[in-house]
Amino acid sequence: MLNAGVLSVIMGTGNPDYDNDGKARAMPNYSWVSINDWTALRAGNHPGGFKLIQDAGDFAALATTATTPAKVAGIARSFDGTQAYRAGANPAGEAPFSVPRRADVPSLKTMALGALNVLDNDPDGLFLMIEGGGVDRAMHANNIGRVIEERMEFDEAVEAVSAYLDANTAGNNWSNTLVIVTGDHDHLLLGPASDTIPYQPLVDHGAGHVPGYKWQHTGHSNQLVPLYARGPGAALLRACANQQDTYTDRNGRSFGRGAYLDQTEIFTVMSGGRCS
Repeated sequence: MLNAGVLSVIMGTGNPDYDNDGKARAMPNYSWVSINDWTALRAGNHPGGFKLIQDAGDFAALATTATTPAKVAGIARSFDGTQAYRAGANPAGEAPFSVPRRADVPSLKTMALGALNVLDNDPDGLFLMIEGGGVDRAMHANNIGRVIEERMEFDEAVEAVSAYLDANTAGNNWSNTLVIVTGDHDHLLLGPASDTIPYQPLVDHGAGHVPGYKWQHTGHSNQLVPLYARGPGAALLRACANQQDTYTDRNGRSFGRGAYLDQTEIFTVMSGGRCS
Protein backbone atom coordinates (compact mmCIF):
# COMPACT_ATOMS: atom_id res chain seq x y z
CA MET A 1 0.00 0.00 0.00
CA LEU A 2 2.83 2.38 0.78
CA ASN A 3 4.83 1.73 -2.35
CA ALA A 4 2.36 0.85 -5.13
CA GLY A 5 1.70 4.50 -5.97
CA VAL A 6 -2.09 4.11 -5.85
CA LEU A 7 -3.24 5.34 -2.43
CA SER A 8 -3.19 8.82 -0.93
CA VAL A 9 -4.37 7.98 2.60
CA ILE A 10 -3.61 4.98 4.81
CA MET A 11 -4.84 5.00 8.41
CA GLY A 12 -5.08 2.54 11.24
CA THR A 13 -2.74 0.81 13.66
CA GLY A 14 0.13 -1.66 13.28
CA ASN A 15 2.59 0.78 14.88
CA PRO A 16 5.76 -1.25 15.44
CA ASP A 17 6.90 0.89 18.39
CA TYR A 18 3.83 0.35 20.61
CA ASP A 19 1.72 -2.46 22.04
CA ASN A 20 -2.08 -2.66 22.21
CA ASP A 21 -2.19 -0.36 25.25
CA GLY A 22 0.03 2.32 23.74
CA LYS A 23 3.08 1.33 25.75
CA ALA A 24 6.46 1.69 24.05
CA ARG A 25 8.13 -1.59 23.09
CA ALA A 26 11.73 -2.35 23.99
CA MET A 27 12.05 -3.96 20.55
CA PRO A 28 9.88 -2.86 17.60
CA ASN A 29 7.52 -5.40 16.02
CA TYR A 30 7.60 -5.14 12.23
CA SER A 31 4.76 -7.61 11.54
CA TRP A 32 2.62 -4.95 9.85
CA VAL A 33 5.17 -2.65 8.22
CA SER A 34 8.72 -3.25 7.07
CA ILE A 35 11.64 -1.74 8.94
CA ASN A 36 12.70 0.14 5.80
CA ASP A 37 9.27 1.70 5.27
CA TRP A 38 8.90 2.60 8.94
CA THR A 39 12.37 4.14 9.17
CA ALA A 40 11.68 6.26 6.08
CA LEU A 41 8.24 7.32 7.34
CA ARG A 42 9.64 8.41 10.68
CA ALA A 43 12.46 10.31 8.97
CA GLY A 44 10.00 12.08 6.69
CA ASN A 45 11.59 10.87 3.47
CA HIS A 46 9.46 7.91 2.42
CA PRO A 47 9.69 7.45 -1.38
CA GLY A 48 5.90 7.14 -1.59
CA GLY A 49 5.56 10.74 -0.41
CA PHE A 50 3.53 9.95 2.71
CA LYS A 51 3.53 12.25 5.73
CA LEU A 52 3.42 10.21 8.95
CA ILE A 53 1.14 11.20 11.83
CA GLN A 54 0.86 9.21 15.07
CA ASP A 55 -0.57 11.47 17.78
CA ALA A 56 -4.33 11.57 18.43
CA GLY A 57 -4.14 15.36 18.29
CA ASP A 58 -2.64 15.26 14.81
CA PHE A 59 -5.49 13.06 13.59
CA ALA A 60 -8.01 15.52 15.02
CA ALA A 61 -6.22 18.46 13.41
CA LEU A 62 -6.16 16.72 10.03
CA ALA A 63 -9.95 16.55 10.06
CA THR A 64 -10.31 20.35 10.22
CA THR A 65 -7.18 21.94 8.76
CA ALA A 66 -7.56 24.07 5.65
CA THR A 67 -4.28 22.84 4.14
CA THR A 68 -3.59 19.10 4.08
CA PRO A 69 -0.62 17.02 2.93
CA ALA A 70 -0.98 15.35 -0.45
CA LYS A 71 -0.49 11.91 1.15
CA VAL A 72 -0.94 10.81 4.76
CA ALA A 73 -0.02 7.64 6.64
CA GLY A 74 -1.85 7.88 9.94
CA ILE A 75 -0.49 5.14 12.18
CA ALA A 76 -1.92 5.47 15.70
CA ARG A 77 0.22 4.54 18.71
CA SER A 78 -1.19 1.02 18.94
CA PHE A 79 -0.57 -2.35 17.31
CA ASP A 80 -3.54 -4.63 16.55
CA GLY A 81 -6.31 -2.07 16.95
CA THR A 82 -7.23 1.14 18.70
CA GLN A 83 -9.62 -0.16 21.38
CA ALA A 84 -10.61 -3.81 20.85
CA TYR A 85 -7.43 -5.26 22.36
CA ARG A 86 -6.89 -2.85 25.26
CA ALA A 87 -6.11 -4.54 28.58
CA GLY A 88 -8.83 -5.70 30.95
CA ALA A 89 -10.98 -7.81 28.62
CA ASN A 90 -13.52 -10.08 30.29
CA PRO A 91 -15.35 -11.85 27.46
CA ALA A 92 -17.79 -13.65 29.74
CA GLY A 93 -19.33 -10.54 31.24
CA GLU A 94 -17.68 -7.29 30.22
CA ALA A 95 -20.26 -4.52 30.02
CA PRO A 96 -19.78 -1.84 27.35
CA PHE A 97 -17.41 0.94 28.45
CA SER A 98 -16.73 -0.75 31.81
CA VAL A 99 -13.03 -0.86 30.89
CA PRO A 100 -11.79 2.72 30.32
CA ARG A 101 -11.39 3.52 26.65
CA ARG A 102 -8.02 4.74 25.44
CA ALA A 103 -7.94 8.50 24.94
CA ASP A 104 -4.58 8.58 23.15
CA VAL A 105 -5.81 7.08 19.86
CA PRO A 106 -8.17 8.52 17.23
CA SER A 107 -11.73 7.32 16.79
CA LEU A 108 -12.93 5.87 13.50
CA LYS A 109 -14.98 9.03 13.02
CA THR A 110 -11.90 11.22 13.39
CA MET A 111 -9.93 9.10 10.94
CA ALA A 112 -12.80 9.16 8.43
CA LEU A 113 -13.09 12.95 8.55
CA GLY A 114 -9.34 13.37 8.27
CA ALA A 115 -9.22 11.08 5.26
CA LEU A 116 -12.07 12.96 3.58
CA ASN A 117 -10.33 16.28 4.18
CA VAL A 118 -7.27 15.01 2.31
CA LEU A 119 -9.08 13.19 -0.49
CA ASP A 120 -11.62 15.89 -1.34
CA ASN A 121 -8.83 18.07 -2.72
CA ASP A 122 -8.90 15.94 -5.88
CA PRO A 123 -11.13 17.52 -8.55
CA ASP A 124 -11.73 14.08 -10.06
CA GLY A 125 -13.54 12.85 -6.95
CA LEU A 126 -12.59 10.31 -4.33
CA PHE A 127 -12.87 6.70 -3.21
CA LEU A 128 -12.66 5.93 0.50
CA MET A 129 -13.03 2.59 2.27
CA ILE A 130 -13.66 2.76 6.02
CA GLU A 131 -13.52 -0.49 7.98
CA GLY A 132 -14.69 -0.96 11.55
CA GLY A 133 -12.51 -4.03 11.95
CA GLY A 134 -12.51 -4.13 15.75
CA VAL A 135 -16.01 -5.60 15.91
CA ASP A 136 -14.72 -8.77 14.23
CA ARG A 137 -12.01 -9.18 16.88
CA ALA A 138 -14.53 -8.64 19.68
CA MET A 139 -16.93 -11.18 18.20
CA HIS A 140 -14.21 -13.82 17.85
CA ALA A 141 -13.58 -13.27 21.57
CA ASN A 142 -17.32 -13.52 22.31
CA ASN A 143 -17.06 -10.19 24.14
CA ILE A 144 -20.49 -8.57 23.85
CA GLY A 145 -19.37 -5.39 25.61
CA ARG A 146 -16.69 -4.59 23.09
CA VAL A 147 -18.91 -5.65 20.19
CA ILE A 148 -21.35 -2.93 21.26
CA GLU A 149 -18.55 -0.38 21.67
CA GLU A 150 -17.13 -1.09 18.23
CA ARG A 151 -20.54 -1.03 16.56
CA MET A 152 -21.30 2.34 18.14
CA GLU A 153 -17.96 3.71 16.95
CA PHE A 154 -18.68 2.50 13.42
CA ASP A 155 -22.16 4.06 13.48
CA GLU A 156 -20.60 7.38 14.52
CA ALA A 157 -18.30 7.20 11.48
CA VAL A 158 -21.28 6.57 9.18
CA GLU A 159 -23.11 9.52 10.74
CA ALA A 160 -20.05 11.73 10.19
CA VAL A 161 -19.82 10.80 6.50
CA SER A 162 -23.54 11.45 6.10
CA ALA A 163 -23.22 14.88 7.74
CA TYR A 164 -20.24 15.66 5.49
CA LEU A 165 -22.41 14.99 2.43
CA ASP A 166 -25.47 16.74 3.88
CA ALA A 167 -23.33 19.89 4.13
CA ASN A 168 -22.13 19.66 0.50
CA THR A 169 -18.55 19.75 1.79
CA ALA A 170 -16.06 20.56 -0.97
CA GLY A 171 -18.91 20.04 -3.45
CA ASN A 172 -19.49 16.44 -2.37
CA ASN A 173 -23.13 15.56 -1.72
CA TRP A 174 -25.71 12.82 -2.18
CA SER A 175 -26.19 13.68 -5.86
CA ASN A 176 -22.60 12.85 -6.81
CA THR A 177 -21.43 10.43 -4.09
CA LEU A 178 -22.48 6.83 -3.51
CA VAL A 179 -22.18 5.49 0.04
CA ILE A 180 -22.40 1.74 0.67
CA VAL A 181 -22.54 0.33 4.19
CA THR A 182 -22.23 -3.43 4.58
CA GLY A 183 -20.12 -6.24 6.05
CA ASP A 184 -18.10 -9.04 4.56
CA HIS A 185 -19.37 -11.74 6.96
CA ASP A 186 -21.41 -12.38 10.08
CA HIS A 187 -20.85 -14.24 13.35
CA LEU A 188 -23.06 -16.56 15.38
CA LEU A 189 -24.28 -14.03 17.93
CA LEU A 190 -27.94 -14.92 18.38
CA GLY A 191 -30.76 -14.64 20.88
CA PRO A 192 -30.71 -16.30 24.32
CA ALA A 193 -33.16 -19.06 23.27
CA SER A 194 -31.44 -19.78 19.95
CA ASP A 195 -30.79 -23.39 20.96
CA THR A 196 -34.51 -24.06 20.47
CA ILE A 197 -35.54 -21.08 18.32
CA PRO A 198 -33.24 -21.24 15.29
CA TYR A 199 -31.75 -17.89 14.25
CA GLN A 200 -33.51 -16.10 17.10
CA PRO A 201 -32.46 -12.42 16.96
CA LEU A 202 -31.08 -10.54 19.93
CA VAL A 203 -33.74 -9.57 22.47
CA ASP A 204 -34.11 -5.83 22.91
CA HIS A 205 -34.04 -4.85 26.59
CA GLY A 206 -34.35 -1.14 25.88
CA ALA A 207 -31.95 1.76 25.51
CA GLY A 208 -28.95 1.61 27.81
CA HIS A 209 -29.27 -2.13 28.47
CA VAL A 210 -27.34 -5.03 26.98
CA PRO A 211 -29.69 -7.12 24.80
CA GLY A 212 -30.44 -10.75 25.49
CA TYR A 213 -27.94 -12.86 23.59
CA LYS A 214 -26.12 -16.16 23.28
CA TRP A 215 -22.87 -16.90 21.48
CA GLN A 216 -23.17 -20.04 19.37
CA HIS A 217 -19.57 -20.03 18.08
CA THR A 218 -16.32 -18.08 18.09
CA GLY A 219 -16.00 -18.12 14.31
CA HIS A 220 -17.80 -16.81 11.26
CA SER A 221 -21.27 -17.80 10.06
CA ASN A 222 -22.75 -17.97 6.57
CA GLN A 223 -25.69 -15.75 7.43
CA LEU A 224 -26.55 -12.94 5.06
CA VAL A 225 -25.41 -9.46 6.07
CA PRO A 226 -27.32 -6.18 5.62
CA LEU A 227 -26.44 -3.77 2.83
CA TYR A 228 -27.42 -0.10 2.81
CA ALA A 229 -26.76 2.28 -0.06
CA ARG A 230 -27.57 5.91 -0.79
CA GLY A 231 -26.59 8.10 -3.71
CA PRO A 232 -26.15 7.56 -7.45
CA GLY A 233 -26.08 3.85 -8.20
CA ALA A 234 -28.07 2.78 -5.15
CA ALA A 235 -31.01 1.73 -7.33
CA LEU A 236 -28.69 -0.48 -9.38
CA LEU A 237 -27.75 -2.38 -6.23
CA ARG A 238 -31.41 -2.94 -5.41
CA ALA A 239 -31.94 -4.28 -8.93
CA CYS A 240 -29.14 -6.80 -8.34
CA ALA A 241 -31.03 -8.30 -5.39
CA ASN A 242 -32.74 -10.90 -7.56
CA GLN A 243 -32.02 -14.00 -5.47
CA GLN A 244 -34.27 -15.22 -2.65
CA ASP A 245 -33.14 -16.56 0.71
CA THR A 246 -35.91 -18.92 1.84
CA TYR A 247 -35.95 -22.23 3.69
CA THR A 248 -38.59 -24.43 5.31
CA ASP A 249 -37.41 -27.11 7.73
CA ARG A 250 -39.03 -30.50 8.30
CA ASN A 251 -41.16 -29.03 11.09
CA GLY A 252 -42.72 -26.55 8.68
CA ARG A 253 -40.88 -23.57 10.09
CA SER A 254 -39.92 -20.93 7.51
CA PHE A 255 -36.67 -19.01 7.60
CA GLY A 256 -34.93 -16.55 5.33
CA ARG A 257 -34.14 -12.90 4.72
CA GLY A 258 -35.83 -12.53 1.34
CA ALA A 259 -34.15 -10.78 -1.57
CA TYR A 260 -30.36 -10.57 -1.61
CA LEU A 261 -27.39 -9.96 -3.87
CA ASP A 262 -23.86 -11.31 -3.61
CA GLN A 263 -20.69 -9.34 -3.05
CA THR A 264 -19.40 -9.73 -6.60
CA GLU A 265 -22.46 -7.77 -7.76
CA ILE A 266 -21.49 -4.90 -5.46
CA PHE A 267 -18.19 -4.74 -7.32
CA THR A 268 -20.01 -4.85 -10.63
CA VAL A 269 -22.05 -1.75 -9.75
CA MET A 270 -19.06 0.09 -8.26
CA SER A 271 -17.18 -0.57 -11.49
CA GLY A 272 -19.93 1.00 -13.58
CA GLY A 273 -21.70 -2.17 -14.67
CA ARG A 274 -25.17 -3.60 -14.22
CA CYS A 275 -26.42 -6.95 -13.04
CA SER A 276 -27.72 -9.28 -15.73
